Amino acid sequence: MRRLTGAWSARIKHYERPNQPPRESSGEFLARMDIGGLFLCREVNFGMAGFQGRGITGYDASRGTYVGTWVDSTSPLIYRTEGHFDARGVYCEHSEVPSANGASNRLRLTTEVIAPNQMLLRIYEPDEVGNETLVIQIEHTRRRFID
Repeated sequence: MRRLTGAWSARIKHYERPNQPPRESSGEFLARMDIGGLFLCREVNFGMAGFQGRGITGYDASRGTYVGTWVDSTSPLIYRTEGHFDARGVYCEHSEVPSANGASNRLRLTTEVIAPNQMLLRIYEPDEVGNETLVIQIEHTRRRFID
């Protein structure tokens, strides 16, 4: 988790409709290890209608996985997340979110460090027939480290 820390500039692509160009914006992402260095605390502020979000993630040794929570300005819901690092070092995370019909959708998020000061976050969700589709891609460039 520590290698995800820093003050980052972000370029966001939001894919709202299939076969249409994404809506693009920019913003800032801050991530630091906190609470005794045990938890990754994240703060985002993006240009998409004043979007704000906060998250905290830590390793649950009893379960052998990372767990966290996420809140943002698009919904009053508190999202629970669970994730792991795969063999390539990509952080893979899942979250259950309510859909418009009251059922639950499973989001998949991947965070990949592609260079020492660059990372790529992708968020996938099921489309109307259940096929996983890319909905958000965020390219991060680290401006500075944060301890």
